[in-house]
Amino acid sequence: MWLLPLGLFAAALGTVSAIVLLPGSNVSAPAPSSSSDCVRTDDCLVQTADTASPIPVPTPSPISLYHADAPSSWSYPPPEITEGASVLIAEESCGAILYEVNSSILAAPSSLTKMMTALVAIEESSLASEITVYIDGIALFFETGSTIMGIEPGQTFTLEDLLYGLLLPSGNDAAIAIAEYIGGDVSSFVMLMNRKALQMELMDTQFATPDGRDAEGQYTSAFDMTLLGRYLLRQPDLASMVVTQTYQPAWDGPPLSNTNPFLYDYPGAIGIKVGFTPEAKDAGVIAAERDGRILIATVLHSDDLHGDVSALLDWAFDATPPQCPDTTINPNT
Repeated sequence: MWLLPLGLFAAALGTVSAIVLLPGSNVSAPAPSSSSDCVRTDDCLVQTADTASPIPVPTPSPISLYHADAPSSWSYPPPEITEGASVLIAEESCGAILYEVNSSILAAPSSLTKMMTALVAIEESSLASEITVYIDGIALFFETGSTIMGIEPGQTFTLEDLLYGLLLPSGNDAAIAIAEYIGGDVSSFVMLMNRKALQMELMDTQFATPDGRDAEGQYTSAFDMTLLGRYLLRQPDLASMVVTQTYQPAWDGPPLSNTNPFLYDYPGAIGIKVGFTPEAKDAGVIAAERDGRILIATVLHSDDLHGDVSALLDWAFDATPPQCPDTTINPNT
């Protein structure tokens, strides 16, 4: 089966290599069998005994988060949420962290993974690219219970249509189609995802699938997902997609509906992504705007995502003063 953890890139590299612990992660992993084997170290991204030279580490991303002056400035304490959940709330404009609980604890990312799938896709290809798909969405649904766009083998879509199918109905079939087109195969595309994660300094994150289904070796943190959501909002095409409620692809099928409930019932919501798997439980990265101030609330491993995120955003807007001198989105911060 092609859904493999990061260390098992046999399909892409022709060999199996042990995984090295990601920098900053608290998940243990076997050390490499030799000095030529490494994964996401300071010297290379993925290297095996069969590769001639390491893949260079990309330039770090300027997107970052920092701790604001809290809790001394809070009007009242934050709300109680799901016990054991991971939480982070930050100012979108400048990256100031207003509140966090368990924000570096590792958790399964579920469909939040698709934020990275979309980012890699727009960096590696054009929205106008025409893609013939080979995945059967209906079969995938019956085999795995996946959320799907509903694509059929032999259909042709633009990358833009597939991205809407990825981000609105959270289509696992769209994720696989994008991965196969851009990477040649899923494993190679996952390598690109992890390369981008390293560039963004998402040190608590490792991907094993493009769709976020539970898989060995796939994990993230609320801190990293907040960074990823903040970065996505700085991509105008993707920011426009995640706030869209319905979209009609160029097909004879029905319009696509956004499964993000906050777009329909939380005032000022502007996206970004929600997800669920049995291991991840409910998870979400949600941005909302009020009086020109944009906040991002990330909650992982929740029993009540809608209640948790809504309460946290209400509290942050009401009880915390703005921490950014300018609330306008700055793509370079």
